[in-house]
Amino acid sequence: MRRALRAELLLAIAGLSPIHAGQFLIVTRSAAGVWAFQDAESISVNGKEKLRSAALPAATYDSKAIGKLAEVQLSSFTIIRRAADGLILARAGASGNWQLLLPEATNAK
Repeated sequence: MRRALRAELLLAIAGLSPIHAGQFLIVTRSAAGVWAFQDAESISVNGKEKLRSAALPAATYDSKAIGKLAEVQLSSFTIIRRAADGLILARAGASGNWQLLLPEATNAK
């Protein structure tokens, strides 16, 4: 079953036309298990393409503490995902280290 799903996923990605490809590939999965693919030129969170980055496991942060964290561009990551609890996680390259991404002027609990 997993191999079939991987094969379908690879075929779907390969089927995307490079002429119309954006900088990002957004992959979503509905509650019914249906996968969808969409290309995008840019992605923003709260209207900004820059976020703050913190190592996991993350403590709680207030807006003042978030402003002191390292600033990162979404385009610097190879994978960005929203966790089941709503947190935005990202990693770059083949590294298995996930980072927590926090928008400015928010509180993370």
